[in-house]
Amino acid sequence: MSWDRTQYFMRDDEETEVEVSFAIHSPGEPGNGWDDPGSGPEVEVTGAVAANTGHPVQLTAAEVERIEQALCEDPDLCDFLDEQPGDY
Repeated sequence: MSWDRTQYFMRDDEETEVEVSFAIHSPGEPGNGWDDPGSGPEVEVTGAVAANTGHPVQLTAAEVERIEQALCEDPDLCDFLDEQPGDY
């Protein structure tokens, strides 16, 4: 199971806001508290549009990597995943 969601981010130019579409493929695995830190959610950026116009934009590889990392660390996303029923 996966979930499709959107969230707003600033591009690396710090002037352009984009609405990023992404898929959550896995909620991650908890660590054991000793030597296994676990893993965060598995996310994939699937598209982006300019927030003010809705026109598609091409994100750079660095922007995609930064956004995916930010999503994996987002406490709101973690709360959303915690609220989902059942096994993944």
